[in-house]
Amino acid sequence: MEARTKTVEGWFAMIREGQLTLPRFQRFEAWRPSQIEGVLENILRVPSLPIGALLVLEVGDKELFHSRPISGAPGPKGLPQLNLLDGQQRMTALWRSLTDDYDEFTVFVRLQDENRPEIETVKRFRSKTGARMPLWADSPAECLA
Repeated sequence: MEARTKTVEGWFAMIREGQLTLPRFQRFEAWRPSQIEGVLENILRVPSLPIGALLVLEVGDKELFHSRPISGAPGPKGLPQLNLLDGQQRMTALWRSLTDDYDEFTVFVRLQDENRPEIETVKRFRSKTGARMPLWADSPAECLA
C-alpha cells in the first residue's frame, strides 16, 4: 500500500473521464447541506484543514466489482482506473457542489476572509412552469447589477 497526494483538480479530471468510479455495493450519498458546507469550508480556508484520506482500489485489467459513476458524474467510457472504497461522501459533495449539480440547492462560496470562507446553501425548487427557483440563484452577479 502506498500513500499518494492528488489535487482536487486531479481527482476531478479522473471523475470527468470516468476513471474514478464507485463499486456498486457502496451506499448512495447521504450528506446533508450542512455537512457539504463543512467540507468546503475546511478545504477553502487558508491554510486548509484536512478532510480525511480516500481509500481507492486500483482496477487493473479486470474489475473485481461492478461499478457506477459518482452521482452527477459522467459514466465510465471503458474500464475505470480506480474504485473509490472510502471517502465517497466527501468526494461526491465536492464534485456535485463545485459543478453545481444539486437540483435541490445551490452552494455559494464567499472568500472575503481567507481564514474563514463563507459557505451557504440556498434551497431550490421547480415552479409550475419547470423553472428552477429562486431565479436569482442562477446568476447572483446579474441580479446585483
